[in-house]
Amino acid sequence: MKRLICISIVIAFIFTGCSRATDWNVLQMASAIAGSQVGVTSLELATNGDEAFEHILTLNYGLNTDDVQNGAILAAGGIDAFEIAVLQLSADADADSVLNSLKEYITIRTADFTGYFPEQEAMLKRSEAAVKNGYALLLI
Repeated sequence: MKRLICISIVIAFIFTGCSRATDWNVLQMASAIAGSQVGVTSLELATNGDEAFEHILTLNYGLNTDDVQNGAILAAGGIDAFEIAVLQLSADADADSVLNSLKEYITIRTADFTGYFPEQEAMLKRSEAAVKNGYALLLI
């Protein structure tokens, strides 16, 4: 319950446009969400300017790098599907297209684990993607 409350607070900061949201950068938002999860210890970080970040955006998420102004991605990797992405979208980004791409990514990742790792599959089935107020959020 505690982690759900923490996630809700972070999402509210991101999506309400309140003054606290502008005080946090994308890495702080992603870290707060990841830090609220029990049992998550080792995460790989990819941020703007990293080769890994561009790879994840384009090849994994199917996004155009011009659509993302700034972002932070934290992922466990391997057979652990845990992943958090907070992306600040550019003014020209098509929010619906970004949301559809992130939802498609969740669908593909779910298929990758189906039949092999039931716990990871279950986590992916509870995953969410959202876009609002210039931010995209991926919660796996």
